[in-house]
Amino acid sequence: MIDNSANMGTNIFTFCSHVESETVAGRNAQEPGRANGGAGLAVGQRNKARGQHDPFHRLHTKQVRALQSGAADAHGQRPEHHISDGGGNPCRHCLTEVPKGAGMLVLAHRPFDGLHPCAETGPIFLCTEACARFDSDDVPAILTTSPDYLIKGYGTDDRILYGTGAVVAAGDLTRRAKELLVRPEMAYLHVRSARNNCYQCRIDRTTPRA
Repeated sequence: MIDNSANMGTNIFTFCSHVESETVAGRNAQEPGRANGGAGLAVGQRNKARGQHDPFHRLHTKQVRALQSGAADAHGQRPEHHISDGGGNPCRHCLTEVPKGAGMLVLAHRPFDGLHPCAETGPIFLCTEACARFDSDDVPAILTTSPDYLIKGYGTDDRILYGTGAVVAAGDLTRRAKELLVRPEMAYLHVRSARNNCYQCRIDRTTPRA
């Protein structure tokens, strides 16, 4: 497990699986296959602009329920149904591993607003059944199950800030995030699988730039 007790109180960053507004959720749920992942899988800075900085943001329940009901993903396709083998299947809504033998959805997701050269699209997992949305200040389980993670920074234009990408040990994740987010050009970070490059979550700063 990551010892994050020394870092959570610094209010320099928050982990988030998605930062999104009710408005975006409702709009995209009505337009499956929309640019940001279908069924409202939009990620942006609308909540950030409102001063909302809840830790460990995750896919909005309304959006997840739409996907669990067969709404389109980022490629305009219905999510695939699979059975979890119990390892390496992190749900981006409850932020825990889908249990072995349980149903899971595999779908394409693009964790960006709009299309641009750096807007990567890739697979993510969700529980097939209606799981509870993660609601805690603790480090989510999906960031404790691997020995290391890929972390990289983005500017306000959503482009990669080259030189920030690195594979970081799980125990050093919060320290490295703090180091990057104090840089004035840094808008947010992405955490990805160090093995398969799958998107895990986004980390936002919570204090204004100097």
